[in-house]
Parts: sequence; structure tokens; C-alpha cells
Amino acid sequence: MPRIETPGIRASGHDISFTFEGETISALEGETLAAALTAAGKLDLRHDHKGGARGIYCGMGCCYECVVTVDGRASMRACMTKARNGMRVERQSYLTLPVTQDTPPLASRPEGEAPMRECDVAVVGAGPAGLAAAKAAAMAGARVVLIDERSTPGGQYFKQIASSHAVGDISALDTQFRRGLDLIEDVRKAGIEILDEATVWSASATDGLGVFQDGKTFVFSAPQIILAIGAYERPLPVPGGTLPGFMTTGAVQTFLRSYRVAPGRRILLAGNGPLNLQVAAELLRGGAEVAAVVEAGSFPGPSKAWATARAFFAAPDLMATGGGYLLGLLGRRVPLLYGRVLTRVEGDGRVERAFTARLGADGRIIPDTETAFDVDVVSAGYGFLSATELARQMGCRHDYVETGLGNLVTVRDDNGETLVPGVFVAGDGGAIQGSRVAGAQGTLAGLQAARNLGKTVTADLEDEGRAARRTLKRSLDFQDALWTVFKTPPVRMDQISDDALVCRCESVSAGEIRKRIAKGFETLGEIKKLTRCGMGRCQGRNCQHLLVKLVAEATGKTPDEFDFFHPRPPVKPIPAAALAREKPEWHGFKEFAEKGPEALSAVRPTTRWQKPIETDVLVVGAGIIGICTAYYLSREGINVSLVDRGEPNCQASGVNAGSLHVQVISYDIADPEVIRTSPTASMLPLGPEAMELWRTLSGDMGNGVDIKVSGGVIVAETEAQLDYLRRKTEIERSLGVESHIVGASELRDMVPVVAEGMAGGAYCPQEGKLNPLTATSTILHAAEKAGTRMFSGTLVQGLEKTRNGFTVTTDRGQIYAARVVNAAGAWVPNLAAMLGVRVPLTTAPIQMIVTEPCPPLTDKLVAHAGRHLTLKQVGDGHFVIGGAWTAHFDETTGSSLTSRSSIEGNLWVAQRLIPAISSLHVLRSWAGIMATLDGAPLLSPVPGVPGFFCVVSNNGYTLGPLLGQLTAELITNGTAHRDVSPFSIERFAEKPGGSK
Repeated sequence: MPRIETPGIRASGHDISFTFEGETISALEGETLAAALTAAGKLDLRHDHKGGARGIYCGMGCCYECVVTVDGRASMRACMTKARNGMRVERQSYLTLPVTQDTPPLASRPEGEAPMRECDVAVVGAGPAGLAAAKAAAMAGARVVLIDERSTPGGQYFKQIASSHAVGDISALDTQFRRGLDLIEDVRKAGIEILDEATVWSASATDGLGVFQDGKTFVFSAPQIILAIGAYERPLPVPGGTLPGFMTTGAVQTFLRSYRVAPGRRILLAGNGPLNLQVAAELLRGGAEVAAVVEAGSFPGPSKAWATARAFFAAPDLMATGGGYLLGLLGRRVPLLYGRVLTRVEGDGRVERAFTARLGADGRIIPDTETAFDVDVVSAGYGFLSATELARQMGCRHDYVETGLGNLVTVRDDNGETLVPGVFVAGDGGAIQGSRVAGAQGTLAGLQAARNLGKTVTADLEDEGRAARRTLKRSLDFQDALWTVFKTPPVRMDQISDDALVCRCESVSAGEIRKRIAKGFETLGEIKKLTRCGMGRCQGRNCQHLLVKLVAEATGKTPDEFDFFHPRPPVKPIPAAALAREKPEWHGFKEFAEKGPEALSAVRPTTRWQKPIETDVLVVGAGIIGICTAYYLSREGINVSLVDRGEPNCQASGVNAGSLHVQVISYDIADPEVIRTSPTASMLPLGPEAMELWRTLSGDMGNGVDIKVSGGVIVAETEAQLDYLRRKTEIERSLGVESHIVGASELRDMVPVVAEGMAGGAYCPQEGKLNPLTATSTILHAAEKAGTRMFSGTLVQGLEKTRNGFTVTTDRGQIYAARVVNAAGAWVPNLAAMLGVRVPLTTAPIQMIVTEPCPPLTDKLVAHAGRHLTLKQVGDGHFVIGGAWTAHFDETTGSSLTSRSSIEGNLWVAQRLIPAISSLHVLRSWAGIMATLDGAPLLSPVPGVPGFFCVVSNNGYTLGPLLGQLTAELITNGTAHRDVSPFSIERFAEKPGGSK
């Protein structure tokens, strides 16, 4: 594609070259791989897991469509990686990452704790809001650090010319360039420390800001944090919308303004708003041909005259600039097509044709109005979505607004100050309101942060603050008028084709999602678990708004912030090697409670029932145990109702790794002889039987319960650990568990990627794995098919024993049940206490980590003999890493939040055992609540409360179906097929003298 020559701007970077798939590519020092490859006409950068070609899409590091392998290092974003002389760049496919046991780590392994840095005000994001905020706070005397992911400040609006080019004549730059340049210079003169190419990967009030820069991680602590992250472009799913050459308008503009590259020769711009007009004009100036500008809004005729006049009054300079774009396009006879939308894109391996059609006032596509364009690039710009992930991670409240696709808006005042003390959200990251609002709000945020610190805001700065407030008001008026001029028909998800991809990362189509909704899956969590929508590298940025609106239209429910994926660290993929840090080992749980958290505020409001529910058996808790209990009861023709305070499978059953353990995980037991005399001895024989039952369920239910029994091994680093495992396996074999010792050589044969120097391990061939996200949902739907009635979002508030059974009070109404099964997991003690029953269960928040996918390296469950670690590689290639590393309880919501320290420690142990993990990126983490007793399950009718049963286990997922089956047998037959007396609640009763 052509490089642009602009008078006054020249190429200044040295000529360099690199290879792409063996072909030499010329480049300029200072430009990105994406810019150089695009200039060379190479748009096909990777292949998805179905073999489809992918290329540059967002151009700003958010979508991860352009990941390539660079010098053997996988998943490098071409749009964010600078070209270097001699680089070897290769296309990347979904499961062919060049990761083996010999692959070097993606970063140097750190030592010790993450360095802690401090400042008065930490500003995240160096666009209009962030630059203005940093400048204002610094001028008021605050010590400010500005953190930005890009190599040059300016953000997407003030994006500057890359170091590959130099400006010889400042008049060659437009006003937008110059305003940004002046503001950046002011920030530098103010002595503000700028951390460029730095990613904030985690943010919390307790852990601070986790930052990744130059292959290393550190932590920032600041009493005042200003999040000015900005926005990214709203996706438009159309058939062919993932072909190389289909990109956002922002990506096209980045190529033009920063790197002086036109991404194509004949380009169609489609979308909504003035940015498309600006980029079309810039393309023409650069020598590209603009096939048309297709605007979804209607023609700005007489009906919009008043709004146009209001916009002129509020911002005459901006309107004059926009008018200049229009006149320039008309002068070059570029078609301006109003009231039309992009419908599909075609091409053989890249964009070749694009189709548009007319939009009706109701948002429906008008039949037989399609027009085709022969083009090599489609630029799609349908507006913006706020980047709220860090604000939501820090607990800032958000409202849902229906505008366009729908967006989350941060609850904040004009200063950008949120309801979380010391946290500000300035600019488009809180609501889409344009660059001038962002700059004004940034100034106000910086000044208020300084006041919060006790800094003196001078009279001159107060004047600047008052001027910023006037600008804020005027600019908000302008935005209101502007978007009245560009108003579009409502966005309708029923106009999106079934074969259009909603989730670009995991190639999930709109049709696949609709099928799940039609089967009764109506929450993002359920659909995510069943389809993998939102589980890719972009962390759901490009699909969650689409998914929320799809579900809302299908169900008629109004979304809110809880409908969106909860952002967990890392908010963007980070090399595992950079995060891994050794932590001290421990026994037991670091953070726990003696009963489940109340978490009343986390329960979503739901509609009340018109009349009480009557049922034979009420099962409380829709985790794996409760669902299996309901399933086996319903198969016997019993009338079963199943309630859960949230969604099914959303606590421990949905957040575990899906590892089916049979042998004892050893890191929490100092002496294996304890097993012989502890309640664990009564639990161990359940494991092999539970695995057989899982096999039966898999045979009955097919792919949804796709169990893989490939064995598990606990690895010993030392001879002392191996001796420990030898004694442990002897006890296990005596209790019916098939486990034995393997030496170093046999261990290496089983797990070829295990670290050198391991002494051996304990192998149990009975262990296996499955996907708990699909397995639990599959069993639930089998239970519903058998007659179970499922009530989500139903909080049990009271439980009373009556002559005929139980009266259960919920926030939705009353339930009359003959019998009640308490399978509420971590909340079992809460429910039991309503009847005066004590269950000595403790709960602990724990977390899991998942890496990006790679080729199969091991099929075994892997654990460490002396350290907290369990891991496995699942069928789609991801490593799932756990080991009871502690998370945090959020006291305000009752949910579990991941811990930065635990992520670091867990990854250190994982890489110590499987070094190849250091060659992968961490995609995400999540947290849940683990319930634990005395080493054995609780499965018991409650003496003195006939008809009331309690069932819970700390090995609940492995044992879930068996415990559910046994509970159902106790209810239907009064007895079970095996002795369950060791699991009775009576073992916790106080003995004479106060002992238990």
C-alpha cells in the first residue's frame, strides 16, 4: 500500500528490514510492524482456530487480531510492536504457537516482591483528559506520574507523528496535531514523569496499580488515581467482517496520521459521525481513492437545522472544520450516502467487495436496497464504547445507557470524581462526550485531586478551573446538538446475520448465541461458559456489549452493569514470566470466614411471584451438588424446585478448574499418616465411584459432559517429598484409590515438559478433567427436562419448620416445601442457622488463572508435592492454574476478588514445575469461594428437623454427582446404596464435657 508524502513532514527513521514468513520487508525505524507490513501490502497476519485469515482491526492494541510471532515470541501485537532490524516475524495460528519445553520465556524472571513506587497522583492514559489532568495536578504542586500504553503521549485524538517521521514545517500540521503537541509540551515542562509503553494490568484499592513496562512489573501506590483511559470503537458484526482489510476508522486514521501509510488504494468508509468525514478527507489528501462515505444517520436537512445551528453556536471552529471536510469530499465527487449501513463484506482471503443497504426509521434493513462496492479496505466507524475495565475493577459504580449499542457510564461528578474515595474517571472512559469535554474534565479532575491532597490551588489555577467548567458546559451542549444531527435509527440486533461473528477472538457467531438463548440460557455468564464468547485475548471488549443487547432484545430485560463481564486482572494479556514471583508457603487458608458471606447487596432485583410456589422438594443452591440432587430426584418423578441467589453454576462449581481429583492433594497435609485416622479416610473411597458416575453421565449426555480420564500426577522436587508421596500412596491404595510412585524417568515420559531435576511423583490413573462451565449447565438442563423448576436470583431470607414441611421466605415470595435440601455451598451454615442448626464450615476465597492457548504439552493433571499448585491443559490448549491461592472477600458485595500477590505466587510455582508456561501470556484470572469442613463431605438428614438435609463438600466438583445421587436416594428411599453415616452432621455434635 502507498506511503503518504506530505509537504513539511519527512521520513526520518533509518531504513531497516525484517522478514515476514521468510520474505524481506522494508521498514522505517520507529514505525510499528503493522505500519510496515501494511505499507508492504501484507494484511493477513494470523489465522483463527477455524483457519480464517485475520489482520489489523482496531489499530490501538485492544482487539488482539494482529498478534504475530516475533523472533519465536508468541502473541506480539503488530500494532504496538516497533519494527527492528533483522526481526523474524511469522503469522500466528490459534493453536500453533511456537511453545515447547525449550522455548525461551517472554520476559526475564523477576526476583523478590514487585517494586513499589509512590506518587501523589497517578494518571492512567495520556489522551486529552489524562494530559490535562496531569498538568493541572502538577501545577497545583502534586507529584504526578502519567502512565500510558502507547509509545507517544496524545491518545487516539491527539495521536502524534511516530518517531519514524519528522516535522520540518509546523504549519504542515493541522490544528488537532498542534493542540496535542502544545499540551504534551506543557506536561513535559511541568516535570511530570511519563511512563510510556506501560500497561496497567490490575487496579484495586488494596493492591494498588499493577504496571507492566519493558518486560518488568511493578506496583504504583497513589492516594489519588485519575483514570483517563478513553474509549475504543464500537464493533459492527457483519459477515466477512473479520477479513484482512476490514478495520476500524480509528485504525485507518492511525496509519495515516502517525505512520503516513494508506492502508488501501480504494477504501469504503461506513459508520456514524464526523470522524468518518475527517478520515475520508485525510485519505484523499494522502492519495487514496474513497469509494464512498456511508452514513447511518439521515441527511442533515431542514429537520436538523436547529440542531446544526446549536452546534455552530457551541463550537463554531469545529463545525467550520467539519464543513471543510464535507466540501472537500463533494469537490472530489465522493459519494456521501445517508441512511445506509454496511451489511456484508466478501473476498478471497482479504476484503474485495463491500455491500451496504438502506436503513428504515425503525432500524430494520430495507430489502432489495443493497449496493456493492469493489474495494480493498473497509473502514467501519460506528461510534465508541467507554473503556471502563479499570474503573469497574476498582469498584466504581456504573449506569447502563441505551444509546446506540448501549454503554456503561461511570457515576461521577463534573470533576470526574467517583463514589470510590480517591478515584476519578475523566473523559470518554466514563462517558462518550468528545475530546473537549475530556480535556475540561481532566483539568477539573487534576485540580480536585490536588485539593484532596491538601495542595494549594492558586487564584490563577482557580481561574483555569472556572474556564474548564465553562468549556465543559459548552462542549456538552455541542455534543448534544452534534449527535442530534447524526442521530441514527435504533440499533437492532435482529438485523445482524446469524453467520456474523459476535466474538472475534473465539469465532462465536450471532447464530450460535441465539441458539443458546432459545434453549433458555439468558445470562452472559451462561452463554460465556457454553460458547467461550468473551474468553479470548480482548477480554470481551469487542463482544460483551453485543452480547448484552442480544440477550436484552431476546428476553425484554433492561440491562445493568451486572450484566457485563466482571473485569478481572490482567485487563490485558501479560507475559506469565513477568508476573511470577515467589511467595512464602502456608498451611490452611489465609483468608476465611466461619460462615458464608451474606452478600445481600450482590443479589439482583427480580420480579415477585404472583402466588406461593408449592413443591415436594426444594433444593437451595444451583451448584454441581444441588443440580445433581435435583436431576436424580426429578428422574424419579418427584416435584423439585431449585433456587439460587444468583445464577446457576456461578460460585465454586463454575469457577473451579474442572480437575477431577481422586488422590489427596498433599500441600496442606504435613504428615500423610494423618490421612489414615482423619475423616479424609472415609472420603477417599468415594472418588473412584464418583469418576465412574461421571463416565455414565458423559455417556448419557454427550459432549456437554465431555470427561477425559488421563490421570494425574503430584510432582516431587526432592527425595524427601518423594518419600512423603510414597507413604501417602500406600495409605490411598489401602482405601481403594489406585495410586503409585513413578521415578524421574517415568515422570518425564508422562509429562515431557516437566522441569529438569524432579525426583518423581505420585500417579493416579483414575483422575481426569472436564469443562465445568458446560458440564454443570448440561446437567441442569437435563434436570429441567426431567421436571425440575429452576429459579435464579432468588434469595432465601427465612426458613421455618411447619407441621407439613417448611415455609421458605424468599425475596420473590414464599415457597411451601415438604422437604428441603441445603446445598448452598459456602452459604450452607447461613441456611442451617435459620433452623437453629450449626454447621462448622469455613469458607475461603480462592482464585484461578488461565493462559493463552498453545499446542498440547501435557494431558495429565499436575500438582506439586510441597507447594500450592494444581494445573492442567484443557482441550482448547489453555493452561488452567490453581492450587487454593487466596483471593479477597469484597465486604460490600460478598463476591471474591482476585489478588495480585496470589497471581504472582501461583505463576511462580507453575513455571517452576512447567517452564514452558513462561513462554505464554496470562489471559485472565477469576475468583470463587471454597467451602471446607474436616476433610470429608457433609451428607446428612438433620436430627430433630425431619425433612431437612444438608450436603456440602470441599471436593465438591469431583464428588458432586455422587453426593447428589446419594442425597436423592436418602429422600426417595430413606437409605442410600452405600453407607453415608461417616458423613453425618452428628459428627459435629458436642460430646459430654464440651468436646466434639
